[in-house]
Amino acid sequence: MTNIIKKYITKRTIQDKWKLKPKPKQKKFSFIICIPSYSEHQYIENTLLSISNQNQNYLDKTLIIIVINNGPNEKKTVLSSNEKTIQIINLFKSLNICFVDAFRKGNELPEKFAGVGLARKIGLDLALNFSNQKTILCNLDADTLITENYLEKISKFYIKNKASAVVINFSHTFSKSQKINNSIKIYEKIIKETSKNLNYANSPYYYHSIGSTMTCTAEAYAAVGGMPKKKATEDFYFLESLAKYKSVKNINDVLVFPSSRISKRVYLGTGFRMRQSNLGFDLNKLFFKKEVFILLKQWLELGTKSINNDIETILLEAQKIHTEIPKFLISEKIELIWSGLKKSSPTEKHFIKQFHRWFDALKTLKFLKYFSKLYP
Repeated sequence: MTNIIKKYITKRTIQDKWKLKPKPKQKKFSFIICIPSYSEHQYIENTLLSISNQNQNYLDKTLIIIVINNGPNEKKTVLSSNEKTIQIINLFKSLNICFVDAFRKGNELPEKFAGVGLARKIGLDLALNFSNQKTILCNLDADTLITENYLEKISKFYIKNKASAVVINFSHTFSKSQKINNSIKIYEKIIKETSKNLNYANSPYYYHSIGSTMTCTAEAYAAVGGMPKKKATEDFYFLESLAKYKSVKNINDVLVFPSSRISKRVYLGTGFRMRQSNLGFDLNKLFFKKEVFILLKQWLELGTKSINNDIETILLEAQKIHTEIPKFLISEKIELIWSGLKKSSPTEKHFIKQFHRWFDALKTLKFLKYFSKLYP
C-alpha cells in the first residue's frame, strides 16, 4: 500500500457506520468490483452471474462489493427489495463477495447525499483496505452485464498501456419496449458521437462518462480524492479528476452492457433520458453540431500553443476563430488566470498540461453548449 493510499484512508475515506459483510478472507485483491444497488433485486442476480462467468484465475483475485443503499424514509417496496438483494448475494458463495448495509434503519444514506455517488464512494473507500497500488477498481451497476473476458481484457490493457484510469466501450441492453429501444439507440449514438468528435478536437476529455464503464487503479483513486458524493454526474467529475491526474484511456472492445431502463432516482444519465424520451422529449436535440467541434479544435490548438502570448494577443487571435470566443473565455475568467498559468509553467509541455487543467471537461461542455446555440 502506497503513501498516497494510506494518506487517503487516514484523512479522506469515509470513517463511519458502513462495513463490509462478511469481512473478506484475503488481505489484498488484484481487482475489486464495486456495485451500488438501490431496489435492484430483480436485476442483481443476472449481473452476478455475468461476473461469475469470468476466468477462474481472475475471479480468485477479485473482490465484489455491493453497496445496498437508500435514503431515509424510503418506501417499503425499496426496503423489501434491498432485503431480497442480500438473499440473492448469499447464493453466490463461490465468489469473493460482500455487501455494505447502507439501507436499514440507522445505516441509510443521509438525505442530502443519498444517491449513486455516495454509494460508489462508500464501496470504493472500503475497497482501499484490500488494495495495493496496482489493484484495479471497477465500477458496475446492479443491472449491468459484462462479457466473459471482462477482467482478462482489462488486466492486459492496464499492463500493456501502463494505464491509471480506463473507460470501457459499451452497448446498452435492449428493452421489451420498442419505444425505449429506439430511444436508447439515439442516446447511445449521442454519447459515442460526442466522444468521437471531442477526440477529433484533440480534447483530453474525449472519453464517455458512463458510470458502469469506469475503472482506475487504487492509487489513482486515492490521488484524485476519491469518488464525489453527488447524487448524479459523479462519473463526469470523477473522470475529469482522473484525466487531470494523468489520463483516461479507452478500451475499444465492447465489454459492458448497461441497462436501458427508465429511472426516476436521478436527474441526469441514461435512466433520466429514457424517462424524458418516454414523456415526449426529442433526444435528437442533445446532439452537438459538427461546426462546434471544429471551433473547439481551433481554440484548443491556439490555447495550447500560446505560452508566449499575453492575454490581449490570445483574445485577439481567438476572435479570428469566432467573434464570440473572447466573450466566452472572459466569462470563464481567462483574464484572471492567464498570467499565472504562464508563470507556473517552466516548459511548453507543462503549460499544455496546466492549460487543460484550466480548460477542463466542464469548460469544454460549457463551450459546446454555448456555441451550439449559434448553430440552430
